[in-house]
Amino acid sequence: CAKHRHLLNLIITFGFSGLWHGANWTFVLWGLYHGILLCIESFYVRRLDAYQQSLQGTAKGKLLNVVRTGSTLVLAVFGWIFFRANNLTDLMYVLGNLHRGLNPLHLLTYVEAAGMGAMQLGITLLLFAVLAVYDGIGYYRGDALHNLLQQKRMVRYLFYWAMGFSILLALAFRPAGVEADFIYFQF
Repeated sequence: CAKHRHLLNLIITFGFSGLWHGANWTFVLWGLYHGILLCIESFYVRRLDAYQQSLQGTAKGKLLNVVRTGSTLVLAVFGWIFFRANNLTDLMYVLGNLHRGLNPLHLLTYVEAAGMGAMQLGITLLLFAVLAVYDGIGYYRGDALHNLLQQKRMVRYLFYWAMGFSILLALAFRPAGVEADFIYFQF
């Protein structure tokens, strides 16, 4: 019974967390969505962790880690649809039309519709590549920061330069005329 109470408390807490973000059903649904995901995760995490531990160091274990990380990202990004929808009607429209006209060959068109150009996309991908290298160091060799600090000065400086350069490029070539308001000012 304590497990059921814990799950109910998760859902209630996240429902109120959504309400705290805004007095709109889309925010409440966003909170409930994350609460439900945490409940689902609590059923499987111990078994999945034990299974992944048994596969540690194998290609299957590494693949499972990639799948777990990727699915977490996809589920979290999907949740932003609830958060950013203006109302329930907009939410239902977006959810009902997610797949329409989707063509990976038109990626640049989609990126431009979001206010980014080819340059911004390239810079974003460069930044992700730098972060992926950093993350890969941590995954394959333990603590990434510790391992980075143990490298020769030239390797460390090359990494620092790549990270700094990527960030500066991202700032320098951000879409013109696009302002990002601090979202919490609307509450």
